[in-house]
Amino acid sequence: VDEALQVCIDRICENTGWPLGHAYVLSRQNPEEMLPTRIWHMTNPARYAELRRLTEGTPYSRGVGMPGRVLQTKSWQWIQEATMYTTLPRARLLITLGIRGGLAIPVMVGSEVVAALEFFCQEPVQPDDALTKAMMHIGTQLGRVFERTDAEEELRVAMDAAEAANRAKSQFLATMSHELRTPLNAIIGYSEMLSEEASDLGQPSFVNDLGRINAAGKHLLSLINDILDLSKIEAGKMELFLETFDVAHLTRDIVSTILPLVQKNQNALEVTCAEDIGTMHADQTRIRQCLFNACGYQKFVIDP
Repeated sequence: VDEALQVCIDRICENTGWPLGHAYVLSRQNPEEMLPTRIWHMTNPARYAELRRLTEGTPYSRGVGMPGRVLQTKSWQWIQEATMYTTLPRARLLITLGIRGGLAIPVMVGSEVVAALEFFCQEPVQPDDALTKAMMHIGTQLGRVFERTDAEEELRVAMDAAEAANRAKSQFLATMSHELRTPLNAIIGYSEMLSEEASDLGQPSFVNDLGRINAAGKHLLSLINDILDLSKIEAGKMELFLETFDVAHLTRDIVSTILPLVQKNQNALEVTCAEDIGTMHADQTRIRQCLFNACGYQKFVIDP
């Protein structure tokens, strides 16, 4: 926005021969006030140093001065002869500096003023329809820059909020997964111990029930590990343990695990894997997870 304002002020002053140009912007805290900026065009900075100091320290309320009247009317404002406006802020200093005429134009976003450009010249200025139409067109184009910049800022804020929410979610998942894994490991461990004791005592019914508890605990632990893995992937912190393993052996291990589930759901599992297929260098646990998840579909072929 600042760059666009500077370019417009410089080009207008260069083409009109006017020595002074300055930009005001609407206050974000108070929509009834126009605030001065440090965006200027000055042919003689030393000559206009006091005017710059006074201007940059003077905000304008709605209806006051050229920027305030632009805010109020949403239209351009002429000063044909500065000596006729001695009650206006800065008027006496302008007259002292030899400034006789001035023009201010609005920068619009929709129906609202978001900025004003003011220009001063050393000659009395008569209203010029062609010039004002060109100026208003420039104000409209500048308004589109403001509008696009505001949209980009809103998008950035929304993205920051989404990323913060995602980080909070990942942190929650990681914490929850850690808190749940501790008691689950205890359940799995105790069920295995009790199963061994029941087997030694000749209580097969207890062994079966404890086996179900153990299997359910391991399944739940697997789900929790999957959640933790997902949060690691989203955070870009997933670590792989690379090793070389036999593909045929891994395939047999997966089949032995999922075949009962496949048959229970009345699905079919077809496996094509030569015993001498060889080895793979990868994260064996992740490969196993991928194949387990893929076998959740009703039709799936393992074909290494």
